[in-house]
Amino acid sequence: SLFLLLFLFLLYFNKKGTSNIINMVFFLKLPFFFERNLFFIKYKIKFFSMIYKNIKNILILAKDNLFPIALEGALKIKELSYIHAEAVCAGEIKHGTMALLDCYYLVILLISNDSNYLNMISCLREVKLRYANIIVICRENDSIISSIINDIIEIKYDNYFFSPILYSLPLQLFALYISLYNNKDIDYPRNLAKS
Repeated sequence: SLFLLLFLFLLYFNKKGTSNIINMVFFLKLPFFFERNLFFIKYKIKFFSMIYKNIKNILILAKDNLFPIALEGALKIKELSYIHAEAVCAGEIKHGTMALLDCYYLVILLISNDSNYLNMISCLREVKLRYANIIVICRENDSIISSIINDIIEIKYDNYFFSPILYSLPLQLFALYISLYNNKDIDYPRNLAKS
């Protein structure tokens, strides 16, 4: 069934025209890109998880196609580590959420190279003014972001259609490692009904 789904997905791209051949090639190489990203970011995420293991509040900010990934990441952090985590659309942070930010918050921003890039940079600068702890997950070699902040997890091979898949990896690993550093049982999380 997974192979059939892959085949239908490729057919969908093929019907949309030859301009999407690049996306089809990217899709076929996705396992390679996933493995390569895992190799480069695993130790950095372990380091950040160890630093922020005692944090009590985590806020994940994203826009557009990365917002569902932020929601899923917040859910995983809550389920595994029992740390308060929530995801907020970056455009709505000024409606109350900004007032909560201080040095006891960890803010994770998912910034992709798309039409929302400049808005996310503006959001990053606003969050930095609140003295919150910040980790940015972005495409590799982003000179603008690296001039603003040091704690960066770089995603290689950023692509608009498939970036949600690649950006989910750091959040899943962060949830895993922060749980392990807090001595939580990740195989049997409490209050999680499994049948």
